[in-house]
Amino acid sequence: MKLYVYPPKVSAGRNIVNNPYIENLINGFDSTLVDVVNKNSFAHISILDFIKHLFKFDVVIFNWLENIGNRKFGYFQFILFLLSFLVLKIRKVKIVWIMHNIHPHTGETYISSFVKNLLFRHSSLIVTHSKEAKSYAQLRASLPENVLFINHPIKHSTVINNEDSANKDFDLLIWGSIDPYKGVLDFLKYYNSNLSYNSWTIKIVGRCKDPFYEDSINRFVDKKVTFENRIISFEELRIYINRSKFVLFPYLSSSVSSSGALMDTISFHGSIIGPNKGAFLDLSMLNLCSVYDTYEDINHIVNKFPKLSKIDFEKFINDNSWKRFCEIIINHVDFN
Repeated sequence: MKLYVYPPKVSAGRNIVNNPYIENLINGFDSTLVDVVNKNSFAHISILDFIKHLFKFDVVIFNWLENIGNRKFGYFQFILFLLSFLVLKIRKVKIVWIMHNIHPHTGETYISSFVKNLLFRHSSLIVTHSKEAKSYAQLRASLPENVLFINHPIKHSTVINNEDSANKDFDLLIWGSIDPYKGVLDFLKYYNSNLSYNSWTIKIVGRCKDPFYEDSINRFVDKKVTFENRIISFEELRIYINRSKFVLFPYLSSSVSSSGALMDTISFHGSIIGPNKGAFLDLSMLNLCSVYDTYEDINHIVNKFPKLSKIDFEKFINDNSWKRFCEIIINHVDFN
């Protein structure tokens, strides 16, 4: 089987910036069974690499394709995609769409809606990483039976998060890319206005590309709240999770279905607090995280400090490897 993974790994001059999801997905396929034709490709403009390989594969896996209009030369890429899509249909290429988000984080546009509707109608398989997203997709897909929920795959990591809560340096750790839809600023406003929260120590570390949003967060920095605007390495993340009682995901957007940062935190056995939706809700059913409906609920969770089972973590991690994820996709594609 010859397969193409979209988007390809990204190259910006000499600096290669790889999305971990794409890298892990490509490497998860058994090379003796599947030939990922763009495994060693790097592209500055994704659609050009896609066209370059257009006649070399019989299965394509699309990720975040609905965001094509937001990419560099977005309208140009969209037009080229439509022409390429006609070729896919003529060649009877099987289309797999991994639907990462219910809606784009930046909001729906004409292009994103058009692309999503196209994929809902023509995908051989639609994969979601939350049951909520699966329900949404089944209502819109031409073939609801071809919508499949699979937990976001996860890499196994060395775990050291076993210290007693009394030894923790931070009550809450917030990490990952710092974007408005992730609700960091909204949570800090609530924290600052509620005296019962003011005893908490909060560590925020992650890349914030918006200077205005960064300045807004910095207004709440004090002795209890620290913010580092930088990318955190996995070695640092492991240490910070070990030093924190909880990892908080104060996501706001209704678009959120799953989160790579959530799975990275799971891999280090972090005690997670997240919104009562999407993958957070799914994982709470497995006793792998705590969920909240309102900010007031967070206070109750922190004070209660629920204990999570190491056995439950290990079972989830072992059952949801990247290799297993890729096997499930290929099995379903072969069946269809």
